[in-house]
Amino acid sequence: MNFLSRLLPQKHPVLLISFSNLQKPRSTSLMRYDTRDGSETWVDLGLDKEATISSCTGISGHDGRLYLLATRRDVTHVFAFSQASLEPLWHQALPDVKDAHSLALLGPYAYVVSTGTDEVMRYTVADQGFNDPQVAWTPSGAGCDTHHLNSVTSHQGDVYVSGFGPKKSDRWSSADDGYIYNLSKDIYVKTAVYHPHTVISYRGSLYYCDSSRAAFASMDAPLVSLEGYVRGACFTSKNIVYVGTSMGRKVSKSTGIVNNPADNGEDWGFCGITRFDLTTKQQTKIDFSAHGREIYDIYHLA
Repeated sequence: MNFLSRLLPQKHPVLLISFSNLQKPRSTSLMRYDTRDGSETWVDLGLDKEATISSCTGISGHDGRLYLLATRRDVTHVFAFSQASLEPLWHQALPDVKDAHSLALLGPYAYVVSTGTDEVMRYTVADQGFNDPQVAWTPSGAGCDTHHLNSVTSHQGDVYVSGFGPKKSDRWSSADDGYIYNLSKDIYVKTAVYHPHTVISYRGSLYYCDSSRAAFASMDAPLVSLEGYVRGACFTSKNIVYVGTSMGRKVSKSTGIVNNPADNGEDWGFCGITRFDLTTKQQTKIDFSAHGREIYDIYHLA
């Protein structure tokens, strides 16, 4: 690849896709997907042959390394890889985290969403692991999942997190006042979102998945409506975004609201990703239902 081709947007990006809440544990649920030829390769996590994981969730890259969150025997682990080769470098249990959903790197720190404790944890990133766990923020101090924090990202030097907000009944479908919160400045930048996920920063702007409204949105307006519970997204150029959908639970044809897959209702949608062109509005769907029911994160590898 010459210098000019490195500067130009690649027409056939390579993506990493994580699958969560597996119906049957297996050795990995992190996939490398090449959009040029549709080839699918499972990424080795560096575990023993007998070891299995039940869920892969957040993916983040920093300084030539990739980091992945995964659940193994109900314990959160972080896995580190070489970004160039996807060679597994190390993995580490994070006992202070419960039901980890997302992570983001900013400076010397890694921020990890501990959904099960209503906390964003901060670690110092070292060559061989994450050290010195500290609670960076909690909306409740409850020590259990009351706000369903789920996504964290860095944007213009600040850290942002998304959450569903408190439930109004015993089901997460009743949590209809979700938010995006700047924990660096202690300010809510978006409220009244029905199940926000996957806050991402791209070219100076923030975007997010409006999951229960089956949409991918900017901070100002929805950009595209999709088929399923929307979660996981990445830009590969200024006009192209890949957005993930999972099988959701549709409970209302009149409102179009899609519930979290863990809630009640009729199955609706598909497990896959959609390539969306913001200029032409063209959508191209890629079905991954053979590999699971839920996609959690998508990362633009190259």
